[in-house]
Amino acid sequence: MKKKILFIMPDLPYPLTAGGWQALYNGIATIKDDVEAHLIYTDSSRDVKKTRREKLNNLLEGKVVFVRYQRPFFKSYFNICRFIRNYFANFFNITKRSKSYPFEIMHEKYDPVSQEYIDFINDYINKENIDIVQFEFLTELSKVLTLPPSVKKIFVHHEIGFVVNELLLKSVGHTDYRDAVIELSNMQEIGLLNRCDAIITLSEIDKKKLFDAGVNVPIYSSFAVVNTDKKITNTYESYNALSFIGPSHHSPNYIGIKWFLENCWEKILSHDSSYHLKIIGNWSEDKREEISKKYRNIEFAGFVENLADALNNTIMIVPITVGSGIRMKILEAASLGVPFVSTSVGAEGLPFECGKSCFLSDTPEDFVESILKLKDKALREKFAQNANAIVKEKYSMDALRKNRLNIYKNVLNEKRNINNEHR
Repeated sequence: MKKKILFIMPDLPYPLTAGGWQALYNGIATIKDDVEAHLIYTDSSRDVKKTRREKLNNLLEGKVVFVRYQRPFFKSYFNICRFIRNYFANFFNITKRSKSYPFEIMHEKYDPVSQEYIDFINDYINKENIDIVQFEFLTELSKVLTLPPSVKKIFVHHEIGFVVNELLLKSVGHTDYRDAVIELSNMQEIGLLNRCDAIITLSEIDKKKLFDAGVNVPIYSSFAVVNTDKKITNTYESYNALSFIGPSHHSPNYIGIKWFLENCWEKILSHDSSYHLKIIGNWSEDKREEISKKYRNIEFAGFVENLADALNNTIMIVPITVGSGIRMKILEAASLGVPFVSTSVGAEGLPFECGKSCFLSDTPEDFVESILKLKDKALREKFAQNANAIVKEKYSMDALRKNRLNIYKNVLNEKRNINNEHR
């Protein structure tokens, strides 16, 4: 008899434009034939996500049970008001306000949402006799406190909060208030992780970071995958087209692009004014306007249906300076035969070597130099082909399937090995 796994989602992982959504979707798709998968997501009373649900259901071949939690009207109204408040706070802020703003809203990260939502989830767990509840992203972590003891609780950690917090402090500076907020947030994260039955990280590096920080429940290293069956269509004819993938609402993307534009872009253009940068993904109007007014040769492509076409004949940049986890955008580039230049943070946890399959550059000078070196067509092809071979070898769907099923088996067998045995 198949085991029943309930995936609790902050949203439907569709369209597959963000790295987190791709990792989440693939984690479900790879085991959908081996378990009985259920997926709870929230929606408004007007069922606005119906089309997305239908498309996602088709991709998953109808093998996942979708469970829609209809958010009460007053809760939807509250969220709309909070969005408007946050938007205008960002729009009218001054420099000091902007630097403090992430700390002022940090307490909202672990909000358990509502009693109605908790009751809905627990009633469903009891009715369907769910064996495992899997939840992902820090916004969902506090749910571990609300789930019944009858189920095993697995949290998939995409990006470690205390790592992001440390890098955020470095970028904006310490104050007594900021230090206190960060320390409290870090304590909450580690404490909640220790209430889970198991943690899944997307890299060995993140697993070690959690262990060293005091997480004492079993930690399993899994990985994210992309579709490796795609044929490479890149012709490597252009050296002067750069690309970036990622929406602006994920702060590491915005921070990374700002770092690149402020420190690298004009230096590149001074060498060759024909360079241009295509930013792929949904970016808010205010951020597009902010960047377009200040910098030249920038194109905002928005959401694209065919990523291979959008990335063809480009060099992807990954100027990520904040965060942890796996950058799906790098795996996407490698799977499509697109050469890339990244920071060490951007490529952390991935097996790509500087000078062999990519360039890893952490200073503006090195980043600019790496991009200019890729004027060499032979070097662009070499990096792309080497990276593609690595992805096909190490990031297949079948390998992910075996990995996840083994984790579920261990958790259900209550193998509470100490983390040293998992390292």
